Amino acid sequence: MKLKLTTALLGASALMMSASSFAVVDGIATNGSVAKNLSMNQTYFTMENDADIWMNPAYVVKYKAKAYLEDTQFGGANLETPFGVIGLYLGRTYSGNVASYTNRPGYVGGVITADPGTNLPFGAITALENKFDLFYGMDIGAFDVGLRLNMNGSSETANNPIVAPTTKDDMEVSASQINISAGLRMKDMPLDAGMLFSLKSLTATSALITSTTTDSRTLEGDGSKALSVFARMRLMEEKKSDLFVSVYYSLDDDSRKSVVKESVGSTTTTETMGDSESVMGGMITYNKHMGSTTLMASTGVGLTTTSQSYKSTTDATINSDSTYTEADVVIPFVLAFESRNLMKSKKWTARGSIQRDLGDATAFEVKNNVSSLTSKSSQTNNIITSIRLGAAYQATKNLTIDALVSQAQLYNNANPFTVATGSLLTYFTVSYAM
Repeated sequence: MKLKLTTALLGASALMMSASSFAVVDGIATNGSVAKNLSMNQTYFTMENDADIWMNPAYVVKYKAKAYLEDTQFGGANLETPFGVIGLYLGRTYSGNVASYTNRPGYVGGVITADPGTNLPFGAITALENKFDLFYGMDIGAFDVGLRLNMNGSSETANNPIVAPTTKDDMEVSASQINISAGLRMKDMPLDAGMLFSLKSLTATSALITSTTTDSRTLEGDGSKALSVFARMRLMEEKKSDLFVSVYYSLDDDSRKSVVKESVGSTTTTETMGDSESVMGGMITYNKHMGSTTLMASTGVGLTTTSQSYKSTTDATINSDSTYTEADVVIPFVLAFESRNLMKSKKWTARGSIQRDLGDATAFEVKNNVSSLTSKSSQTNNIITSIRLGAAYQATKNLTIDALVSQAQLYNNANPFTVATGSLLTYFTVSYAM
């Protein structure tokens, strides 16, 4: 028996296998080799593969000659050059939430009843455009090091005459998010580390102009950012079994401020909203290797804490001032398998998983800072069972096609189970080793 330790700090926030404990942070939401991870309900927390580059960019050195196509949505490649390994990926779906200010949770127990975005007379940018993911990795002897730069951004402008030319509504919205991750991987011992930092920007303005009035509205992000750290280690590694243990922490902050200036009465209404989410927890995964088949059992605990604050003032008058906190505890459980050489063919691999939370409970607290009233409540959340099947086909020595073949979600009710959703051939990944 030997002890194998792997440590990493990455851009992730929680278990993908449990949506209620997952915060939206770039890296974990869109891995490489997505079809394999989806089929087995696994993430970087529980399984090692070439998707590791999205968590720790130092792994582009290990996977320095591979190209990927993800479900016709995005693709890219890692190539070795005399100056190191460079990777470029285009078209990846934006996985953050910087611009979704009109559909953020603005209702909280009847106290927080408005979101600073909803007063603006134009729609929000619902999703940013992912410009690119650029990787750089280098072998510096005992270490591999890597960097990833991800740029996202969108903007909209309009000049809408209402009763031309005396009345018009000028509007402009721009939003961006920059993600920077760095990683280190030791080659002589199984140790790697990394981190991700996200910086978000949001600005929206409008001017409602009539023949007698000019009202202006602005909305801007107020220091929005995200930071994630993660550590994992592999214990009790033997030929037929091994154990993964992981811990993680993530913070996602989306604070915003809205200012409405009305020329009639010369009033100024200012709304500020704090909106942050932190996730912490741990995961244990046991892998049992039986010839060409691997069985996996994963469980752990995740704590998601959401904090919101809303304050509205008109000049010196306080209209509303309230805070809200929510704590959600989830205990996920996943059984998964991967069977290579399916039907005695070295070209086919079968995968599948069953995921069901062992527990999911939420506690709420709402405080009205004007009246000093506080209300508390708690609930046990509906538990969903997810069943997934996948397959991989080794078309050539270098070309592999992975697919999420089928998935279904069941939820508790009096039956006691009802199919909530079901689908076939929902995702595939094509990889080519150059």
